[in-house]
Amino acid sequence: MPSIGELINQQFELRTRKSHLAKQVKDIEHEMLDVETQILEQFEALGTDTARTSLATATKTTRSRWNIGDYALLTQWILESPSDRIYLFERRLGQAAVKELLELGTDSIPGTELFEKQVVSLRTR
Repeated sequence: MPSIGELINQQFELRTRKSHLAKQVKDIEHEMLDVETQILEQFEALGTDTARTSLATATKTTRSRWNIGDYALLTQWILESPSDRIYLFERRLGQAAVKELLELGTDSIPGTELFEKQVVSLRTR
């Protein structure tokens, strides 16, 4: 069985590897976005929505996503008929907001459960 020191060093090395991989993923995602922009520009120039190579077929599609522009207005509208509209909210809590409420003295928040998990925090020396 490895010693505690060996395990801590292994955890640190894994975290470092993960950080480097995350940066590589971020760089690849940025590069993919650049290439996607170029493909869309070429689709526009060629007057087409689809192109094919021996590896893949690319098709121009539209993806829609709704964002909240006025949170207070949206909340008011949802609460006017909650049984019909409450499903518009996602089922998760803002962790910082819950922590703030509890720090301000709120005893508990109805309908919530605390989940705690033991983890190891690493700091470099």
